[in-house]
Amino acid sequence: MNHLLADIRGNLSHPYEIKVQTESGLGNAVLRGVRNASGDVIAVLDADGSHNPKYIPGMTELLGEYDIVLGSRYIAGGSSEDYRIRVFLSRLFCIFSKVILNLKVEDNMSGYIVAKKNVFSQLTLKPVGYKLGLEILVKSKGRFLVAEYPVCFEKRKMGYSKTGFIQGIKTIASILQLRLEA
Repeated sequence: MNHLLADIRGNLSHPYEIKVQTESGLGNAVLRGVRNASGDVIAVLDADGSHNPKYIPGMTELLGEYDIVLGSRYIAGGSSEDYRIRVFLSRLFCIFSKVILNLKVEDNMSGYIVAKKNVFSQLTLKPVGYKLGLEILVKSKGRFLVAEYPVCFEKRKMGYSKTGFIQGIKTIASILQLRLEA
């Protein structure tokens, strides 16, 4: 973990604050970090090393024009080093949620997010699972300008994947729950 924090620090030239939370559930941990953050910009990235912090400055630059910037594997310049089956399933979930939830972005399942802090305060978020970015996109109902920034989703450097059949079912259930709430 310390080497990942060093990577983040090494890629930022402006003041920053790093919050590492241990709450139950990734979405709840992110929301606690947002509440405790003192800055106006929030960056959410996985601590397993799959989201390279080198993209944060470029993503942050877009906040002059946009409210939310998603790190995207599925636009020109984006890529994934993940296993083919995981890329296939990710694309399948992105297409499914794009159709079911009427979303305009290609990588709507991305967990790599840079956003203005006020985005979080204007929404009532109740994270189910780990797809907080998807919930933000759905609940904002188009009131925030969203951009996608090309990133390479790297192979994880620590920890293990929780992806599996049960997580797939939970993801589908989360998408359908968001559809009911929309």
